Amino acid sequence: MLDAGVSRAEIAAQLGVSRPTVSYHARRLGYEMNQRCARHYDWQAIRRAYESGLSARECRKEFGFSRQA
Repeated sequence: MLDAGVSRAEIAAQLGVSRPTVSYHARRLGYEMNQRCARHYDWQAIRRAYESGLSARECRKEFGFSRQA
């Protein structure tokens, strides 16, 4: 399905599984991970910045993440 251009979200919906499950198996089969989803944040650095006086909004802008879950 991935070779046919079907998105991981569409595959998950068709199979009745979660998107992370599809991504997990795709990685095991050698498919590249979408780099937007591969971001990892230095939460300790973010916490230090927040505790030093930056607002949550300023931290989001500084570290490049959103409030969306």
